[in-house]
Order: sequence, then C-alpha cells, then structure tokens
Amino acid sequence: MMKKISFYASAAVLAVSALLTSCSAVDYCPYKQQVVVTNVAAEKYSIVASSNEAATFTVNVASSVTEKADKKGATFKNIDPANKTVLVTATLVNSTGFVTGTQTATVKLSSANTSASIAFTFTKKSTDTQSQATVAGSATPVTVSSNQSNINASLTIPGGTTATGGTAEDYSVTAYETNPTVVAEEDVQEGQPIATEDSKIMVLECTPDGASFDQPLTLKVNVGKELTGETMKIKNGNEEVSGVVDSNGDVDFTVTHFSAWNVLFAPIVESKTKGSISLESKTINVVEGNNVFSYQKNVGVEYSCTGLMAIFINTLFGETTTKIATDYVFTCSANGQVNITLQQQYIDYVFKYGNKRFSARVWGAPVGNVEVIPGGDEPTPVDPGHSGGSGN
Repeated sequence: MMKKISFYASAAVLAVSALLTSCSAVDYCPYKQQVVVTNVAAEKYSIVASSNEAATFTVNVASSVTEKADKKGATFKNIDPANKTVLVTATLVNSTGFVTGTQTATVKLSSANTSASIAFTFTKKSTDTQSQATVAGSATPVTVSSNQSNINASLTIPGGTTATGGTAEDYSVTAYETNPTVVAEEDVQEGQPIATEDSKIMVLECTPDGASFDQPLTLKVNVGKELTGETMKIKNGNEEVSGVVDSNGDVDFTVTHFSAWNVLFAPIVESKTKGSISLESKTINVVEGNNVFSYQKNVGVEYSCTGLMAIFINTLFGETTTKIATDYVFTCSANGQVNITLQQQYIDYVFKYGNKRFSARVWGAPVGNVEVIPGGDEPTPVDPGHSGGSGN
C-alpha cells in the first residue's frame, strides 16, 4: 500500500521516537507496539541544467532523465550517490556563429550537497570587425566591440598598426564565460582561493589569432563597479598583463600579441558558516507499509553581487536558486500519525578580493526529523477484524 504525502524540505536524515498503538482483532487493545520505520531509501542526487540558447543536455552516468532541446534545460534525477563527480554536457541545437557549440560542466556532489543547479552561457562570435588593411591605412585609432556577448568588452587598435604572423582574419574581440565547474564543500578552504585551473572564468578571444603588432593595442573589459580600484590580470600562455578597474567597472590591458586572453579572478575564502532554515513543521498520516514524501528543496546559490563577482559564483557554485521536486520513500510498521519537522542546510561564504568583499549562500542537503505520535494510555475499543491506532 502506497500513500503519497506532500510537504516542503527533506527527510535526508530520519529519527523515530515514541510508541504507536497497534491492536489485534479484540475488543480492547491491551498493549502498545513500538513503531519501526525501515527501508529508508537513500536520497538520490539530482542536477538541474539550463542554457541561454537552445541545447540538448546529457550526463555521463545512468539516471532518469528529462531532456529538452530548449532554453529551459533538463532535470537529471535519481543519480546514484556513488557518482561523486558528474559531467553534464550541453550541445547547441544550432551552433552556427557561436564561439563554442558544446560545453561540459564538472559537478561535484556529496552527502552534504546532493543537488546542483548549473547554467551554460553560449556566446556568438562578435560581428563587429575591421580588416587588417583598413586599420593599417587609418590615421586614427579603430575600436571593435564584443557585440554578441553579455560581457562588455572592446579592442582598440592605433591607426597604422601592422600585424605580423598569425591568420588573415579581421580584427575582433569576443568575451565569453568559461565552462562551469561546481565545487564541493571540501574544495573550499578558509584563507585560500578555490582551486581551479588558473582561476579562469572569463575569456577575451582576439583575432587575428597568433598575430604580433608593431605597437601596443588596448583590450577593455567591464568587470563591474563593485571591483573599482582593484588590480585585475589577464593571461596568455606564460604572459600576464595587469590593469586597474575604473569607476565604471572597466579595466584596460595593454597587449602586443593575440589569441585568447584569460581574465584571472581568484578571491580568498574569508569565511564559511554553516546554518539551516526551517521549511515546515506538520502532522501527517502514515500507513503500514510504504509511504512516500513528496517535497521540494532549494537547489543552487543566492547572492546579490554583479559583474565578474556574479560570474565567479555561478561558475563555481551553480545557478541562482531554484526548487526541485523529490520523493522520499520509507516503510512504516503500522498505521498512525507522525510529526514532520523539516530543515534545509546551507553554507554562507564570504569572499575577499583586494579590499572588496562579497558573499553567497549555497544550499546544501535537506534534513528531516520524524517523530511518531504515541497512542493513548487507556485501552482503545476496536471492531473485530480492524487494526487500529492513533492514525488511519
């Protein structure tokens, strides 16, 4: 017998206490039988994936998958807890004109964080270009922008500049975000930056690829006013170039050669504080045999910052908070009622970059407590053939 019960939050941890009356087919129930909750199903992992463009989504583990070829994305549920690291791939339905047609996110899951919400951002190659011949013959500087991106960036080339080596492509710059990498709690240590590949979360892809120039060019990118006054760096191979963020959130970098320049951003984890919120407290009926709790839990991260800070959080902790429906199954030894108290854990992170601080709340695993409501102290009259109790 299966009974469906709806509530919000989780029962990832179940505790059972007290007694529930269970009666045989006699006029009175002379004793109490201890209620046992058994066969508690371990909570499965789940991932919500989305994209700013039409895409199909896959994971590298067996799971019950809802897959959609649209911007809404896909929900992957019932991922076995043995899979601590899951690769999620998003492939554009139509990749024409985009910098990349496929992105793969690495998502780390654990008992402390059983779900993740990630977002893929696909960017089209800039259509604002100038030919090398036009720039070489110009008496004034020429500027091209990353006009197809959600990141404001531009490239200014002094008039008369000559390119040597590289391709015959026109001058252009395209700014885009790198693949998401959702980290686990154990990867985040106080007093240290989060370990990622050179902390690359944004790329400035410039053409003509591989070219060098007879005079410096200026790359400009907006990283957000919240970083005003701070020093930023970009990296190309072994070369790093620095610039200071102005009051508009823009930072200029002087470069003399091209391909892809990576914007580096590695804030220190100043603190991480664990906490929880109460989602619900209620009394519900249960039946002998299987019971299913259907609930919704928070997945993702909450923050209020913008610009590069927001990209940093999204890349490493997932997309802004959403809710995901989850079933929790357990077996009860008798009919009755139980009290459910439900909470969801979270971690509040504070990051520091230079003199600036910003924060994020990352939702973790839900926690539930089930307390069995005891029957009355006096014998309870029942009809012959009926199994009674304090519930159904």
